[in-house]
Amino acid sequence: MFEEHGFLIRKVRQTDIRKIIEVSEPYYTNYGHPLFPCDESSLRDIFNTLLRTSKFFYCAEFNGTLVAWMAANEKSPHPYSPVTCLNQSFYHTTLQGRKAIELFKVMHDWLFEFAEHREYETVFSSSVLPNKQIFYRLLTSIGWSETPTGAVRQTRHHRNG
Repeated sequence: MFEEHGFLIRKVRQTDIRKIIEVSEPYYTNYGHPLFPCDESSLRDIFNTLLRTSKFFYCAEFNGTLVAWMAANEKSPHPYSPVTCLNQSFYHTTLQGRKAIELFKVMHDWLFEFAEHREYETVFSSSVLPNKQIFYRLLTSIGWSETPTGAVRQTRHHRNG
């Protein structure tokens, strides 16, 4: 647990499920597809799976309110590569504007620091939302490199130095 820019970053707990659902509601109601409908029940299942299996499952509080969460697991975006990779799978926030940008950077910096501490070689983050170019522009502004499928950042543990 740590605090930066007024945000308290901590591990997600079982008791956070209601707040996680509130933060995620705009995502699963606005970005579903008729062939892949989204609902709260599926989110609850994902939450419980992430709580049990995720290598990285953290949330951010601002003024005592949970305003974002992020999850990542060990999975390379390139299945034939032996390089170890911590791959961000979810990032949801209720914030907008400058605070949203600050928190986005804080959470991705924390993801990178976590990967460094756990000796992953790379960190990968991607988005399927319509604003993904902004997502990647923000990441490149803090040291990430854009790829055709997302953004990647090499840690000091990478086999290529």
